[in-house]
Amino acid sequence: MPTNVKPLVIDRLRKWHLLGAVDRAHLWVRQVYHWPANQRFSRRNPGIAMPPAPLAFEEYGQVNNAEIYQSGLTHAAYFADHINAQPGSESKRIVEWGCGAARILRHLPGLIRDPTPELIGLDVDRDAVAWANQQLPDLHIRLVAPQPPLPLSSASYDALYHYSVLTHLSGHSVRRWCEELARILKPGGIMVGTTHGDSYWNILLPDEQDRYAAGQPVIRSRYREGRK
Repeated sequence: MPTNVKPLVIDRLRKWHLLGAVDRAHLWVRQVYHWPANQRFSRRNPGIAMPPAPLAFEEYGQVNNAEIYQSGLTHAAYFADHINAQPGSESKRIVEWGCGAARILRHLPGLIRDPTPELIGLDVDRDAVAWANQQLPDLHIRLVAPQPPLPLSSASYDALYHYSVLTHLSGHSVRRWCEELARILKPGGIMVGTTHGDSYWNILLPDEQDRYAAGQPVIRSRYREGRK
């Protein structure tokens, strides 16, 4: 489908409350298509637990386990590079806000240049947190509320990172969360995060492209926060 048509189709499906049904069909097609590759991944990596397809699709929009695992490692290396460059204590306290099923967090212990880092993951998705705590018990992952405050002390963490979390929130929630994340960081602590930028231009509707080009935030209605 041409990139300039796809956002219009998705917008209409959302207005007609059909996007959920299309997503379920899309999930089924992807499960069938990627089944051989996922079987090969499981045989080659018998000790690596991967989330079930419905959870992976909800979290990442894909179900190819090799791609999910590799992308998690790539993104973990990106965040680790920034955290490792931070001066300060050797025993860093690090939090991932919006860790989901630990796609990134599972790789971080082996990438942080610190003999005893303290890592914690936070997420609002009960299913993702339950899966991660059961399948990756060495990680410390907590379920949190969709709105601040976090159950963490002020000025208590050296570093905080998040991958495409703000992109799922309303403008009001973004402001509240930025204030809350700043609260839990130590003086001199760092926050590293990602948002949608120029590479997502083609998924914007024409009026949204105009707002983005003018340097204005693009905020969509009819979305449930934290979801598609």
